[in-house]
Amino acid sequence: MSTPDKEKINSTILIADDDPSTRMLLRATISQWNYHIVEACDGAEAWEFFQSENCPQIATVDWMMPKINGVELCRLAKTLPRRPYIILLTSMTGTDNAVNALDSGADDFLTKPFNYMELRSRLHVGQRIINFNNKLETLIEEKKPNRYPDFKELISITDNMSEISDRMNGKLDMLQNHIKSKKNWQLDDQSAFIKSANEIYQTHKELSKEIKSLMRLLESRCINDDNHDKPIKKKSKNSRKKS
Repeated sequence: MSTPDKEKINSTILIADDDPSTRMLLRATISQWNYHIVEACDGAEAWEFFQSENCPQIATVDWMMPKINGVELCRLAKTLPRRPYIILLTSMTGTDNAVNALDSGADDFLTKPFNYMELRSRLHVGQRIINFNNKLETLIEEKKPNRYPDFKELISITDNMSEISDRMNGKLDMLQNHIKSKKNWQLDDQSAFIKSANEIYQTHKELSKEIKSLMRLLESRCINDDNHDKPIKKKSKNSRKKS
């Protein structure tokens, strides 16, 4: 088996176990594989680590611990927005226990006494999954500005459109009520009608302006997306010879 790069530091691993000798042995072994180690002596302390800002990305958790046992800790971890990769360690054997552990939220299950090279392989699997998730999150964050419109600007335009539309509907209602209430039209009535019609026309122009602004915003973002997705065309051999 190839040895890991000694200059490369992997994720922080939490060792959660109430037995000091087990924690010491795990620390001495895992630290050789270029992982940074933190320790918890019971489930409650491990849960505090899980809720912290710098939560360890991988955890080896003993099943039988005081305060909060390993299975309960896995269930609690499922409620976190970003939870660690958990390997549950136990002396209990049997398929039912393994199923219970994985159903509770553990990502992996290892029975004591275990082979330390097997533990190392399980940790490497967890590290690969974490690296993949981190890379995926980075790619999503990088694409957000290119993929989506400026939502503040978009919300501002749509709010303006709603306000203008409400004003225009209100003026239309007033005009309709005014027409219905008048049987004989006088000169003043005609002036009021023309004024209301002109106000509706001006409001409609405002609404049209906001719609055009919205279309320009969306069209510019679509062009950016098309340019971003368009593959770079390679010049053919024939075109290079002609040039």
